[in-house]
Amino acid sequence: MLDIRYEILDMRNNVYFAAIIRNLMKLHILIPVLFCGLIAAGCGNKPVTTEPTPAVEETAKPGETDFPTFWTAFRGAVVERKIDDIKKHTQFPLQTKSEMDGDPIINYLENEFDEMFLLFLQNPTGLNPSNFDETQQQYIEANKTITFNENKLPMMEDSLTAKITSMEFKKSSGGWKLVSLYLDEDIYTKTGKRALSSK
Repeated sequence: MLDIRYEILDMRNNVYFAAIIRNLMKLHILIPVLFCGLIAAGCGNKPVTTEPTPAVEETAKPGETDFPTFWTAFRGAVVERKIDDIKKHTQFPLQTKSEMDGDPIINYLENEFDEMFLLFLQNPTGLNPSNFDETQQQYIEANKTITFNENKLPMMEDSLTAKITSMEFKKSSGGWKLVSLYLDEDIYTKTGKRALSSK
């Protein structure tokens, strides 16, 4: 009778032991699976970098960044007499000055530009030895491209300032613009600015 009782206890112990072994084996399988899962999840999250994001440079519109392209657009507007397009390539107020040293700078606002600039286009450049009557309009029409010189017009200074006949262009963050003109005294008279030019 005692032997039977021990056998029953042994069987129960074996059953419990077997259940424990089965559970441990399940855990033995689950733990590596869970561990690998955690590693995979961690790999999906990229570490946060402290390096600064490079600044995105503002891109200027075509026709504003390099002078040859700008000149093509400006020249086209002048040839076709598209005054509104010329204004888009002009910085206002537009500074003007007569040919005499020491004369004051006279500004033209956008609403004063049309008459003055059309008169300017009719003025001679004085740069063409074979045709001293060549006008600003004719010079612009004849020069599809500009070749710059070191000691005479047209000139480029520091890649930021271009001087062509009586026009001065400057490059800024917004691109190239017409910023200054040299005007004859009769233009000041015709546009009502004669009194200012003589101050």
